[in-house]
Amino acid sequence: MEDRNIPDPLGPLGPLGPISRPGNPGTPVPEVDAEDVKAACKLYGEHDMIGIRIIQGVYKPGAEVMAVSYRAVALRLLVDLQKEFENEPELPWKEIELNDVAFRVAAEIPMQWQAPGRERGFFFDIEDFIRRVGEAA
Repeated sequence: MEDRNIPDPLGPLGPLGPISRPGNPGTPVPEVDAEDVKAACKLYGEHDMIGIRIIQGVYKPGAEVMAVSYRAVALRLLVDLQKEFENEPELPWKEIELNDVAFRVAAEIPMQWQAPGRERGFFFDIEDFIRRVGEAA
């Protein structure tokens, strides 16, 4: 069999950007551009299923696709939880809005990759997120 040097489309230099696979569980999720998080949140809010071609057209060239997607999903989940528990009086994140401040904080807040199917709490420290949004507003 001929050994053809075919690049892995999901590899480090594949068409999805420099990091196109999630990192190892427990390792930091890279910080990303807030505009990419904003674009991803908009995209995920408009579509149930998203193909790679759509994602490639939305993120900036060279974006760390998995990191952007992971951070955007975390932010959207937080907003969805807010809606689901809107009648809970003690909910600490009751007033989170998808705005430029929230996108910037979501792009920068410390996060770690989690193993699929393992419950370890939320993607990031929600109280820290709320504090950062409040300070930046």
